[in-house]
Order: sequence, then structure tokens, then C-alpha cells
Amino acid sequence: MAGFFAILIYSFEYILWNSCLSLYQAIPTSIMGGVNTKK
Repeated sequence: MAGFFAILIYSFEYILWNSCLSLYQAIPTSIMGGVNTKK
């Protein structure tokens, strides 16, 4: 049972980390796009 929870927590953290990482990568590009359109 402990292994099941470990896998569940690991997969949850993996998904959370990936979503945060993709957000972190998407924000600078959107900011750069906004700066480029203002010029």
C-alpha cells in the first residue's frame, strides 16, 4: 500500500512540476511577444 501512495505522490509531483515548467517557459515568450508588438 505504501508503494502505491509513493507512486501516486511521485506522479502527482511529476505532473505538477511539468505544468509549472511549461508555464515558466511560456511566460517569458508571451512577455517578449508583447514587447515585440509594442515596438
